[in-house]
Amino acid sequence: MALDCDQESEGSVIALTILDKSIAPSGRILTAVRDPFTNASHANTISVPTARIPASLLEPLIEVAENAEVQESTSLLDGQSVRSGHGRGGDPLIFAVNALLGTKLGVWNALESDRLSYSAELVAIAHGRVPLGADESGGFENIRMINILVTLESGATEFPEKTTSYSHILWTPVETFLKTVVSRDPATIGLDPFEYCVHGLCIATSFAYLKSRFGRPEV
Repeated sequence: MALDCDQESEGSVIALTILDKSIAPSGRILTAVRDPFTNASHANTISVPTARIPASLLEPLIEVAENAEVQESTSLLDGQSVRSGHGRGGDPLIFAVNALLGTKLGVWNALESDRLSYSAELVAIAHGRVPLGADESGGFENIRMINILVTLESGATEFPEKTTSYSHILWTPVETFLKTVVSRDPATIGLDPFEYCVHGLCIATSFAYLKSRFGRPEV
């Protein structure tokens, strides 16, 4: 059964769970810290990469997805896997992933030259409320967020250490990522807990998917 897409009043956001499976045993995930100058409402928040997209782009992505499992506020999905590459930019899933990778993570050239290649699959959707400003005084917005699993086939070394959007871009072992989310302790990945924090719908959807795949970590 396809998902109900009638959520016109919500903002539309994609989050990426980017995995490099070349590192055993379960791989590593790309983790990013939101830059305080370009993202004041979520400054210094440890996250996975996200971007707003038009609702008209979100709809075809979720229309064909099937509910697989519900974990707390996140619905895990059974989506179709699509590979990147020349001639695939017209696929809505590849288009959305490429746009985020290029604009937020600065890897347009690697995508264009096929130095970075991947498979993508829609794995989760969640609904939530996010603040419109640096604190709750600015009100909240309802959002609908989908999480796309991006499994790298090549190009893990193409990602920079930081971009305008993210002050830190880190490769984190999946087990360490899961422990960091459970403990809410940035020190687990080498960041100062007095300066950085771990929360948000994006990281919750990545956690829900990875927990279902690898199990809940011991902290």
